Amino acid sequence: MPITNTSPENILKYLHAAGTGTKEAMKNSTSPRGILEWLVNFFTCGGVRRSNERCFQEVVEKLTSALSHVNKDAFYRGTKIFMEDINGCTTCLSCVTVPEYENKAPMVTIEVSKDGKTIASEVDGDTFWNVCQMLKLIRKYNIQQEDSLLTEEGKLNLRGVYLAYKDLQDENFENIDASSTDFYGSNLSGVNFSGANLH
Repeated sequence: MPITNTSPENILKYLHAAGTGTKEAMKNSTSPRGILEWLVNFFTCGGVRRSNERCFQEVVEKLTSALSHVNKDAFYRGTKIFMEDINGCTTCLSCVTVPEYENKAPMVTIEVSKDGKTIASEVDGDTFWNVCQMLKLIRKYNIQQEDSLLTEEGKLNLRGVYLAYKDLQDENFENIDASSTDFYGSNLSGVNFSGANLH
């Protein structure tokens, strides 16, 4: 399978075209390659969503539903995540940790298929799972997040989020940036804040 090399210019071209481009540009942006480049960028920096809100919402809904059945350990042991019919394409997300590479950061393979053709690319596994964790938190606590899902430092972006009066007991908030987040009146018993920025 060929590996796609994405560039910021190509990603912007595809995302812009999906909203207002020519017929040819629209076709490119909804092709397997366009979908793959969008997903690679999404899982690399947790952003770009406002450039193509419809595609973002579709991916988030399907991925968040799939994540309710898969945890991080199972995914890293080989359980695959499938998302059907994203602009007519089937997407498979997978990660297999090879024993001789256990000390290296895991890589996630993104495969996009349509009409018997498949293209693939890889993204950093830790960043991928941080984006997935943020999506799960957004759904679980009905978080309205207008910015990128991850901060520039790679932390889960909960900056300025309203989480007052929530039952957050035993939640995993490891590696979050919750500066200016409102936790007033929330149950924080047993919450894991290791590596979190709370100021």
